Amino acid sequence: MGNTDTSLGIGIVEPAGAHNPGKRARIVERPLDFNHHWPGCVSGYVGRNNMEINRGLKLSFRIIGGLILLSALAPLGIGIWTYTNTKSFLEDAESTTGEVVELVERRGSEGGSVFAPRVHFQDHTGESYEVTSSSASSPPRYHVGEEIEILYNPERPQEFRTTDWFSLWGGPVLGFGLAGSAVLFAAIFAFLGPVILQGIISAFRKPEPTGQQGAVGNEGHHGAD
Repeated sequence: MGNTDTSLGIGIVEPAGAHNPGKRARIVERPLDFNHHWPGCVSGYVGRNNMEINRGLKLSFRIIGGLILLSALAPLGIGIWTYTNTKSFLEDAESTTGEVVELVERRGSEGGSVFAPRVHFQDHTGESYEVTSSSASSPPRYHVGEEIEILYNPERPQEFRTTDWFSLWGGPVLGFGLAGSAVLFAAIFAFLGPVILQGIISAFRKPEPTGQQGAVGNEGHHGAD
């Protein structure tokens, strides 16, 4: 059997003109240079697919980033509530000196024990109270017999707070801090996440072997001989 011509050709419409004066337009078949046309076709196809993948990747990261942003609403609400509550308390609070009479042991949120001071004090009318603080810590910040300065609500003396910074502003700082961290993480995840992921994929992607396209083209020419 003779050699089979496996080369490809393309049809080109040659209009009437200098090459065929006075004749009608005709279709001229010309061989397709595989080495010349194939890389462009492949790169165009891969480029379009990469654009679609990049678009989908960015959309996915931004949707997840939006969900993370929504999760910031809870700590933000806690921060706002505790801040307004503390501010309102300080506007009407009166100060006095109390004595720690007991350390009340409680179970901590992460296990273990925390200790809240039980304080004996007198209000501005001279009436005595013994109230356990809502703020607890481990190790305890105070010891039994220690005199400390406290702030109390004159209308409801059972509502009191110690004057240490964390007892007053720990709640707002924690709430706003968690909300701010969530917003920052959401922004980084939504806008930088796709770039970082693509960089990691590119770093681990194996490079295409060189000379592969030339080998394909040479096989086509050998088949044509």
